[in-house]
Amino acid sequence: MDLIFVKNKGFSLIEVLIAIAIFSIAILAINSLQVRNIKTGADSRRMTEAAYFANAKMEELIGVSYKDLNDADSDGNTEKDTNGDGTNDAYSLDDVGADADGNETMGAYQVCWNIAEDDIIEGTKTIKVIALFKFNEDASDGQPAKVALQRIVSR
Repeated sequence: MDLIFVKNKGFSLIEVLIAIAIFSIAILAINSLQVRNIKTGADSRRMTEAAYFANAKMEELIGVSYKDLNDADSDGNTEKDTNGDGTNDAYSLDDVGADADGNETMGAYQVCWNIAEDDIIEGTKTIKVIALFKFNEDASDGQPAKVALQRIVSR
């Protein structure tokens, strides 16, 4: 009598469960990377938009004649300690909000600018534009992030 061996083809239940477990772990790892990439992309978009708004305001201010670039709050031509930390505040070029020489709100961004006369070199004006924003638009706490541009113009 001839013996016939039957080969079972396919996977056992244990092999299938192990494969599903490994596949699930891989999918969860890829998913967490994707969530992080989406957040990083949104943060990059906000920073790029802030830089765009700051650059647009800087270009606008550069187009203004030298004599019309005014230090609106007259704090840009004398060194003083405006925040009480014991050091001079670099001609108050870092003022934001109501303390700045000017500011505009552009959507979720606040763009502020300051002008200092004879800051670095006599006969020049220094323009600093600061765009403030929050990485998380829903966040109401914490310090906002900022993009700052600075330019010196002469007569």
